Amino acid sequence: IAITQNIKADQALTVSPNPSSDYILLNSSVNAQLKKIEIYNAVGKNMYQSQQGSYRININFLRPGIYFIRAESIDGEFFFAKFLKK
Repeated sequence: IAITQNIKADQALTVSPNPSSDYILLNSSVNAQLKKIEIYNAVGKNMYQSQQGSYRININFLRPGIYFIRAESIDGEFFFAKFLKK
């Protein structure tokens, strides 16, 4: 059984402002519509998950540090980015 995933380079998903302390905005350079967004901490623990594809995410609840974003588009493509929480 073969499993394939459409993975885009991390340049396709940008996070701003970066670093941030209150919120982040996600922007896809290929205009992908996101359906699922996950945020992981530096040790891989899932800290946030949304099925709504919101492009503005409140990050007040996160502790300062580096975080990684995994986003899935409605077309099944995956996008990755990282940001720094102040």
